[in-house]
Amino acid sequence: LLADLAAGTSQGVYRARGYADLSQAALPRYDLAQLDRYLFVGMNFTRGCPFACTYCVNSLLRPLYRGLGPYLRRRSVPNVIREIKEVLSIV
Repeated sequence: LLADLAAGTSQGVYRARGYADLSQAALPRYDLAQLDRYLFVGMNFTRGCPFACTYCVNSLLRPLYRGLGPYLRRRSVPNVIREIKEVLSIV
């Protein structure tokens, strides 16, 4: 994408070749937030949904991601524990 933009040859729409491993993503920089000002800290442990409810936006999104891997992705347990410990060490 960056090379295309630098060359002035943007394709407009770029499709991913697959999903990124959620456990490889960097943890949020909780140290930059004033966590004592919040009642809770939101954390994401999964992406996607195992259900296909007709009234939910996921039923519309799921076909867009077909062929890229499982629609429901989970972070590893050690990765989740590491994030929880990070937050608890700051508050």
